[in-house]
Parts: sequence; structure tokens; C-alpha cells
Amino acid sequence: ADVQANVMAAAERIAEQLAETKVLLRQKIVTMILVWSGQEEASWRRTLRCVCDQTYPYLEIFVLGTSNEQPPYLKELKEREERAGRTVTWIPAAEASRDASDGSWAQQLEERSHGDYVQWLLPDEVITPDKVQHMVAFLEMQDQNFGAAFASGREEQAGKWQAGEYFHLSEPILANVPENFRKHFLKTGHYPIGGLSAGLFRRHILSAVRWLEPCFLDGRPMLFVMWQELLRAMQSSAQRGFVAVLRGSFCEVPQDVTPDDFLWW
Repeated sequence: ADVQANVMAAAERIAEQLAETKVLLRQKIVTMILVWSGQEEASWRRTLRCVCDQTYPYLEIFVLGTSNEQPPYLKELKEREERAGRTVTWIPAAEASRDASDGSWAQQLEERSHGDYVQWLLPDEVITPDKVQHMVAFLEMQDQNFGAAFASGREEQAGKWQAGEYFHLSEPILANVPENFRKHFLKTGHYPIGGLSAGLFRRHILSAVRWLEPCFLDGRPMLFVMWQELLRAMQSSAQRGFVAVLRGSFCEVPQDVTPDDFLWW
């Protein structure tokens, strides 16, 4: 055993826990948006489980239905999360878009959500239990103006796409201007390995892109277009800042998804 390495690793973890504790005292709200497409109940259960397992306590949950049919276990989710002090709101996107009295679902999210940060979860996307807490702590403790943070990797192992060093990080953090990431995605045709769930975004970025409502076509999310619009909004925002890539992986994706199929999820 390397005693010095073990002591240093323990010291780093203590420092991380102290930072996370300081951030928890700020009680920053994270708006979590789950998309229900009306299909794939097994995938929906996986996504629900990762939401319920989040260690970060200050969450508000919005279930966005691209079909008008309510998802299974919505009542159970509401009851469980309300006991933990978290709210769960159902927004039928297709119905909201037709009903002028309620406005579009983007307008409903703008008016009804209160989060300082936004976490999206598209169908079958899964994040680790510490993902939100870790990224909120990172964004809150930085001196630089980061508009978003995400982890990314594309390393093929045993014929499957797994989390790896897609950006070949030599340091724990890679920071750059949004336009450089946008050009990189255009050049490679790749977006972050966790899909939209890989990122944690500041609220004003989602407001600038109308909560990504224009990036759905017939209820289907155009993931590559979403990333392009988010990065473009960060670049042109009055609060122009950097985007951070954190080393490591906080997301999972289904193994049958083709990473280069960037037009459709």
C-alpha cells in the first residue's frame, strides 16, 4: 500500500466534502426535466430510479409528456418525492402547445420553475446518484463564469461505447469558450456521451433557447440540434462565460444507441 497516496486521496475527498457542504447551505434549486414519450416503460423506470436516488436535496421535478398519456408510476413518484420535500409537476407538452390559455410548455416551464440550474433527462438517459450534487458544487465554487458543465467520453470497450476520455483530459477540468465546443461538435458529429443529461446548465441559458421546445420535431428530440442551440446561446449571452468538461463519467446510455446518429436520439 502507498501510504502517502492514500493520505492524499483522503485529503482530497475531505476537501470535496467540505465544498459540497458549503454549497448545500446555499440551497440552490435544480430544475429536473424528465421527458416521457409514451413508450418504453422499462426505460422510464430506469430514469425514474436515478432521479429518486439523487443525493442533492433541493430538486424540483417536471415531467414533460410529448404524448398526452400520463406515464406510469407518476403518482408514486409524486408521493415519494413530496415526502422528501421535492415537488413533481406534470406538463403534457402536446396539449399545452395547442391550448392558448396555458401557453406553450416552454412558457409553462419559464413561469412555474424556480431552479438556479437545469438538468434534462431524455428517454433512457441515466445519471449517477451524485451527478447533480457534484456539478452544482463545481459550478458554485468556481471563480470563473461557467454557463454549463458536463462530463464526456467515447471509448470503445468490448464492442460497446463506454465512458472514456473523449476530450483526452490531462487535468480534472477542461474549460473553453462555447463556440470552440460548438465547432468541435460540428466537425466530429459527436455530442457528449451522456446525451443531454451529461450537462448541467444555468437557468438563463434555457430561457434563451425557449427551454429547447423548438428542438423537438413531432415529439422527438433532435439532440445534436439541442447542443448546438445551447452552445450558441451561451456564446451570445450577455453573461458570456466558459463551458467546463469534468474528467470522469456521471451518465449512462443504452448500449444499442449509435453514437454518431446525431440527428435523432
